[in-house]
Amino acid sequence: KGPSSSSSDVDLVDTSGHIKLSDSQKVKLGTGDDLQLYHDGSHSRITNSTGYIILNNDTGVLFKNAADDTNYLVCDSNGIITQPLKPAFCARGASSWTNVGTNNSGHIPVLATEVFDRNSDYDTSTYKFTAPVNGIYYFGLNIYWKLGTQGDSNNGYWFSYLTVANTEQSHAHTLQGYNNQGDADTVSSFSAMHHCDTGNEVYWKLKTPNQSEADLSYYGAHTAFFGYLVG
Repeated sequence: KGPSSSSSDVDLVDTSGHIKLSDSQKVKLGTGDDLQLYHDGSHSRITNSTGYIILNNDTGVLFKNAADDTNYLVCDSNGIITQPLKPAFCARGASSWTNVGTNNSGHIPVLATEVFDRNSDYDTSTYKFTAPVNGIYYFGLNIYWKLGTQGDSNNGYWFSYLTVANTEQSHAHTLQGYNNQGDADTVSSFSAMHHCDTGNEVYWKLKTPNQSEADLSYYGAHTAFFGYLVG
């Protein structure tokens, strides 16, 4: 029995032996009630006012869903923390060259083969990633490319734009043609961090100015778009 309330005792243990407390009634531990556990009617709360909350476990710690069949966060016995559902993806193209030509409106790289896509956030038909939650994301593009009509005496250039919610956010200016490079194949890497709102579509665009020297092509199998949620 618990303390008297409204001239009647309160049962703390039910017939099955479970401790029962109503909403906002607290389990208080410590001389100064330093640790308190309770449910406020909407959320379950653990409140600690002194020192750390310490979990001692030699085999690891799991945070799981209510059905106990999905891990949200895993800390193993070596202290390595993983988040199995954290958004992450990588996609590449086909074993062929794609010609962009002179395109100043923007070409989205055709990257339809998923290397991995943890939560199915990448669309292999539009070549775009959709942010599932608000947060800071890291994105990258590795591209194997060449400027097909460029001569040794000319300089060709093109741009890569990280595009978020159909707005060009950042870009890199890539040059080729100086020092007699000619039309040799080249590998370039671009990366950017950006805040995304839930539902924002993210993709790279390739632009070439309207000049005959910038006949851009890329080889899909050696080109990849990738990214993940930082936090």
